[in-house]
Amino acid sequence: LAAARRDYYGLLSDRPSVRARFLRLASLVGVPAVEALEMFRRDMWVLSEPSEKIPEKLEALRSVAESEEEVLDFLRAAPRSIATTTAVEIRERGLENMKLRAAVGDLYELIISPARIVVKMSAARNAQELEDQLGAQKEGAANEEVMKEAKENQRGFFQVLTVAFFGGWTALLVWASYMDQNYGGPVHGKGFCFPAGVIPSYNIPDDEGNARLPCNCAPLYKWYLEPMMTSQQKERFLGMRPKVESKNCGRLIGGQKRECDPTTIGGCVWTAEDLEKDPSTWDRREPTYWERQRLAKEP
Repeated sequence: LAAARRDYYGLLSDRPSVRARFLRLASLVGVPAVEALEMFRRDMWVLSEPSEKIPEKLEALRSVAESEEEVLDFLRAAPRSIATTTAVEIRERGLENMKLRAAVGDLYELIISPARIVVKMSAARNAQELEDQLGAQKEGAANEEVMKEAKENQRGFFQVLTVAFFGGWTALLVWASYMDQNYGGPVHGKGFCFPAGVIPSYNIPDDEGNARLPCNCAPLYKWYLEPMMTSQQKERFLGMRPKVESKNCGRLIGGQKRECDPTTIGGCVWTAEDLEKDPSTWDRREPTYWERQRLAKEP
């Protein structure tokens, strides 16, 4: 994959160079190469980092961890972090913050994984084509035409992807608007609310049992993303549970904080009781807990 982006990374991307960076990484982490391969197999982004940048990052990581085992556990859970975070940021954020960011990153990767698979397959195909074409040349000969042609082909491919992507989203928005108007929403009678619908802190109830997701929004995280996670991932996301005092319903003209009233249309939110019900419950346009309280107060 790095061969297709050698100009971007500014690193040698031939197999011996990539192998050397990997073996150097294993040595710095302090584990055998086989164990390092298992540790970083899920995300090899770190191999796009120059080897000389890794020691200071590992040193920063060890300075905020309580033990070497905690460092290794973090790298197993978030292998990309060591490549995408600077040493200064690691020291400023601390390990708990880093874990939380990694959890959010995992959620983001889960959401965009279909698009990422297409991009990775494209990059791998381009890399193989470049290797085949350049390998057919005489040793040591330069061929700017080969590189130029490859870039033109890649540009055309991504133009087609762009049209397909935005065209697909336009069709999806039209369909979602129709479903909102006629059935309450496209997902079990509830609407798409991005990004709130997929963010754990909006879908996980606080200690009073109230989530932060409005009643008309589909809890996509709770219904579709959480069931796909391991128990360890679920536990990590529980750290994003909102605090009771974090309720935010805006402010009055004088600056005073507006009290949240979940029995109003604008203040209605999902509760723990609602989220435990089967999603098909809402196909019948059943009211949520706070919607029932509001309806009971109406004359």
